[in-house]
Amino acid sequence: MKWRGVMIDESPPSLPPDPDDVPDSILTEVSSYLGKKGTIELFAQFSSPVGKQFKELIANVDLSAGSLSRRLEDGQKLGLIDVRNVREDGRNKQKYYATGLGDTIAKAALRAGIYELNRQLLEMKETRDTRREEIIQRLKDGDRKQLAELSPSDLPDHDVPSSVSDSE
Repeated sequence: MKWRGVMIDESPPSLPPDPDDVPDSILTEVSSYLGKKGTIELFAQFSSPVGKQFKELIANVDLSAGSLSRRLEDGQKLGLIDVRNVREDGRNKQKYYATGLGDTIAKAALRAGIYELNRQLLEMKETRDTRREEIIQRLKDGDRKQLAELSPSDLPDHDVPSSVSDSE
């Protein structure tokens, strides 16, 4: 099958898309799996039939490479995720896809706004890390006076708790 110029292996879904067609014992395992950190956010990334490469997923979920590998592996064992080799731009690439019930979960995550919330969360964490590094760098540079004089205006879009701003 070809989608937007990309050759896709056709593999049947491992679990049916309708949760009513999945045995309760498997739904219990799926529920437990979805409760693990970053799993719902992972499924929110599966928004197209083209699939995602590992590097795309790791950039967009708040998981270590090892944890992401385990989530993908566990998702495959449960029949929620399929991994396929695709030919794209003249190169072979390994991509991950939500299949059957996994696709239903991915769509539910998107409708619930998890994709956008996750994107915002990752942006906030990046901003926090940048500001933390700025403070650390000022300390390393011996710029203690400038550190002490650091004000909210030095940090764009920064709300200062009243307990901090009142003490200035």
